Amino acid sequence: MPSNEYVVSISENNAGDTTLFVSGSITLHNIDAVLPEIKRLLEDKNLPKIYADLINIDFIDSAGAMLLLQLENELKERSVKLEFINIPDKIRGIMTLLDKNALVSKPIIPDKRSIGSLERIGETSINFLYDVKGVISFGGELILEIIHALFHPRSVRWTDVIIYMKKVGVDGLPIVGLISFLLGLIIAFM
Repeated sequence: MPSNEYVVSISENNAGDTTLFVSGSITLHNIDAVLPEIKRLLEDKNLPKIYADLINIDFIDSAGAMLLLQLENELKERSVKLEFINIPDKIRGIMTLLDKNALVSKPIIPDKRSIGSLERIGETSINFLYDVKGVISFGGELILEIIHALFHPRSVRWTDVIIYMKKVGVDGLPIVGLISFLLGLIIAFM
């Protein structure tokens, strides 16, 4: 497990370039402390460009990489360009895995709005009416088919009827017995 220690510092050279030095470990466990410290160091700086030197970072996870990308976006909103320099290969690999556009894009799933009680009653009523309609139409079709079978007994395939009666009746007894046993067991435990 990497250490949660980090060091953030800033320096300016004679040419007027400002460099942010980040070293140590930037992980999920310490990003709540790292980001405010970086913002505190950069809040008084009104520069067009800041370099972020990452050569001394020992360990960074995806949360740390997201922190750096978030910092880049926040500085871009202030019209400050952040350029990462001296990026080790292992850190570059993690940073290239992340989608920069995902930070600024809207979520795919919109926020769920809460519905009022009147709307909930209306939805429930409509769903109940659809269920009633389905039961009535099934019952009506069943009655019509039975009446048709009574008046036209030759249209019924009696061998299939007997096969299905056996499958549903005699062949269904083991599963019905098992379910009855398990229900009895559950009731006994209660």
